[in-house]
Amino acid sequence: MIVGQLVSVIATVHNLEQYLPRLLTALRHQSYQDLDIILVDDGSHDQSPVILARAATQDQRIRLLPLTPAGGVAAARNAGLELVKGDYVIFVDGDDWMGRDYVRHFVEGIEASDADVVANPYIVQRGGAETVVGEGQLPRLMTQDEFMAAVVAPTGAIRGYLWNKMFRRQIITAHNLQFDEDLDAMEDELFTVRYAIHAERFYFGAHPDYRYGVRSGSLTTSNDTLSLLGQQLTAVRAINRTIADARARERPTWRTRRLLEKG
Repeated sequence: MIVGQLVSVIATVHNLEQYLPRLLTALRHQSYQDLDIILVDDGSHDQSPVILARAATQDQRIRLLPLTPAGGVAAARNAGLELVKGDYVIFVDGDDWMGRDYVRHFVEGIEASDADVVANPYIVQRGGAETVVGEGQLPRLMTQDEFMAAVVAPTGAIRGYLWNKMFRRQIITAHNLQFDEDLDAMEDELFTVRYAIHAERFYFGAHPDYRYGVRSGSLTTSNDTLSLLGQQLTAVRAINRTIADARARERPTWRTRRLLEKG
């Protein structure tokens, strides 16, 4: 186990009072203890601020960042990134939760692979039923092309989600990576693609620890998703442009390298 590697966990919250005790308990009782827990309250007007403030008094690893008025999840994550102290960064959603070894499995993946990003399978909970996405897959190193294809795929154990991945803070900082605050859809996938462009080593850890709860009334399950179609198309175009630009930059480098190899 890597010793002394601080992991920052950014949790974004907006009016999630009924889910927060479950999340906070899961975070505080992780088997990997070297955590920097940043709770970003994005303008909640229920009891979420009270619950978060109480948690911050109970655990010195927790820092609370209240934002007023609400600016959306992308802005909340960007605000959290400004406070990060850890060597690695994990993003979680306030209405989900995770197993006790969630962070430890990411850290072990880094130790095993020296990767720039570790991805794990996840569990989808819908009602009382749970489905493990990626069950039975083996740990493995991935190429950049393999990882990128898995991120933009419409199904699979990796996809563009944030919460099933751990990122190196150094890469985020070096390239000033942020979330697009003009997007309310697929901003996570766009961030992941932009990060992957600058990463060199990719690892799939095969540990399904994160429970993604599908609940009625959420942004992704409500009728409001129809109004987000334009933003989804904007995000897809930005993702495709990012990948195309990266490949265009690589081709001259590859050609120069081949010419040098030929003498």
